[in-house]
Amino acid sequence: MLIRRRVGLEITARAVRVAVVRRLARGAWVHCYHEAGLEPGVFVPSWEQENISDEEAFRRSLRQALEAAGVRQAPVRLVLPDVTARLRILESERPPGARGPLHEYFTWRLRDDCLPAATLLAPAFYMNGHPTRGYVAMLVAAEAAIAQVQRLTRAAGADPARITSVGAALFDLLGPGPAGREAKTEAFLVVAGSSASLILTSDGAPIFARTFPSTRERALVPEAAADIARDVAATIDYCLERDTNPPDRILLAGDCAHAPGLADALAQHLGLPCHLAEPNVHLLGHGRVPPEAIGAIAAALY
Repeated sequence: MLIRRRVGLEITARAVRVAVVRRLARGAWVHCYHEAGLEPGVFVPSWEQENISDEEAFRRSLRQALEAAGVRQAPVRLVLPDVTARLRILESERPPGARGPLHEYFTWRLRDDCLPAATLLAPAFYMNGHPTRGYVAMLVAAEAAIAQVQRLTRAAGADPARITSVGAALFDLLGPGPAGREAKTEAFLVVAGSSASLILTSDGAPIFARTFPSTRERALVPEAAADIARDVAATIDYCLERDTNPPDRILLAGDCAHAPGLADALAQHLGLPCHLAEPNVHLLGHGRVPPEAIGAIAAALY
């Protein structure tokens, strides 16, 4: 039986991508996928300021992609680059039940890390097997950047009902599941043109995240693997100093993850097995859309 459709919208520096997905009892059906290109400089991912420099060009491309997908005045689940909406994971005590929503309780944890005008998106707390302490996962973005994207998305004929980062969305769709009886540490690496993001997991739950912005397009020929591997190795060393177990393998995701030779080059540089991550739900019709559609598909499903 079909459930109502879900629309995922991913915005990158290179394109606006729209996926229409329907949930099924045995998985999900990718109904259609469309993208519209963006000229260089129209959308520049940034943590500190508005991302869209040419609002008319952005609105035109967004409207084109939405109309091609048959989306008119509908709620969309919006995915932004990891440089724009950053994932933060912090160890924390269990939040008191009487302290109100997680937004209020955890805002103080990010005072030293955020811009004064930052907004907190979709905080979540989980225990990860510990009786009293756990981790809080938060997405943080500049208020001005979020407000601009929301305003222009509405002007193009869609309602951004939920906003997340591409790393968080892909982790929900492609990330490792529970390891079972023995806790297992894995690294989930999202590689995009403007950044690479690493999420370390223990028994399938995220315990640390870091984004590595790039001032140049990491296009993702194997030669770029050395830069990414250096950032990943430094992050793993940082976590090892804080008693985190080393990862057993790297799971690779993102719109640049399929670049020829990238997985092999990363494995060689890091000395760890590196595999392309697979969806944890059955995606019917996924084979007829390009690999870069996975971010918009993840947005629709999670």
